[in-house]
Amino acid sequence: MKLVSRILLNAGAFYIRRSFCQDVLYWNLVSEYVRHHIVNFQAPVEFFLEGTRSRVGKSLPPKSGLLSMALDPFLKGDVTDVQICTISISYERTLEENLYAYEVLGIPKPKETTTGFLAAIDKIRGENFGRIYVHVNEPISVRDHLNRRIPKWYLPPFRVDLDEEQQKEIHDLSHHLVCRQQSSAITPVFAIVSVLLSTGRFGFQQLQESFLKLNSLVAAYGTPCLIQNDLQKIIEESLLVHKNKIRYSEGKFYYHFDPATTSDMQARAAARLVLQQYTNQLLANLINLALVAYVQEKCNFTDSGDFVNETSFLANYLREEFLLARPCEERDLVLLKSADPELVNPLRRLVQPYIEGLYVLLHIINSGFSTVKEINENYKMVTGELVQMSATSYAEIMAIDKTQRHLPNLIKLGHLKRIKSSNEYAYQVVEVAGLIQHLDAYVDPEFRQAVEVCRQNLPLVKSKL
Repeated sequence: MKLVSRILLNAGAFYIRRSFCQDVLYWNLVSEYVRHHIVNFQAPVEFFLEGTRSRVGKSLPPKSGLLSMALDPFLKGDVTDVQICTISISYERTLEENLYAYEVLGIPKPKETTTGFLAAIDKIRGENFGRIYVHVNEPISVRDHLNRRIPKWYLPPFRVDLDEEQQKEIHDLSHHLVCRQQSSAITPVFAIVSVLLSTGRFGFQQLQESFLKLNSLVAAYGTPCLIQNDLQKIIEESLLVHKNKIRYSEGKFYYHFDPATTSDMQARAAARLVLQQYTNQLLANLINLALVAYVQEKCNFTDSGDFVNETSFLANYLREEFLLARPCEERDLVLLKSADPELVNPLRRLVQPYIEGLYVLLHIINSGFSTVKEINENYKMVTGELVQMSATSYAEIMAIDKTQRHLPNLIKLGHLKRIKSSNEYAYQVVEVAGLIQHLDAYVDPEFRQAVEVCRQNLPLVKSKL
């Protein structure tokens, strides 16, 4: 994309490799380039703290490499402070919603070219993509979060050398920034509408009433929809933007899945993943209320201590999926009791595919598959069979993007070890069976039996460890 590249370069952008943590020379070159911009303040440095665009409608775990480069001048005393300003952008309709859905299914995106870019512009001309919401947070001072150390005199000035405590501080700061960004992201109108219409049929008046109730729940945890004008007009505008997904029959609106009856499993999964891109924008902020409701349905607890223990358990294993996930608090229980049951049920259903996906992944790992390639291939095969057998209603579990988030988290929690073997990394099981047994209570018996059947049909593997 020569033309686009030149435009971006003239606008002040600079290109770096996607991954270079093992290349010390390149790391120091990029670090010095970033340091020069920070120290001389030629212009603000803007980058994605998550390392990439989110293709799933919610914030991703932060990558702290570029952030540590940007903060290095402060840690070395070259500048007295660094101001960080988080910016969130929400879309009423995502431009590449179908492309993103197939990407998380493991299908590589088409190569970007200038010709393809111009053709895409021509293709979407006249399309209605609705509103874009931009929220700019107040800047925060790095001095309030990091402690400067006296530089080690025997190290060259260009060497980035962070001790363990500094690395932890930067990691905690990056996590705080992404959580702040997620909480302040303005919820699009269709994020709420999609949650409601994907679980039932609503007349317009009923849709407006439920919209207001659900929006008030969002306000308790994050940034709600901005209702500046007539609510009826705003909802009508959102329905019009997504007219290819919404159907109207007998006076009621509902979300329509075109490929729901097709034998193409990937098409069914992609349709569900497009929906999930929008519902995740709501679930990302309401995850804690959703987990409490989910635990209540599955476990029938009455004691608040039991809720805290179980939500803490689920939050531990979903924290890489939902950065705001935490143990149950008193306000979660109060809001759950006062909330309309018709609004709570959709939230429970939004959590289910994430539990089912984790459950299948653990079975794959426990069957002896140790490399990422083996795990992904067998995960896709098993989840495809489960969807074809109608053992699950959530074809979106076929997405393999969750593997790269769950595996590091399972290492942190002591269930896996990562070992380099035969010039590639493999994952060795420490203890997974107990975790699977704990999750048995959160999946339906039919799903559990179907997973066991699929697992027995997996090929036997010889350990590489």
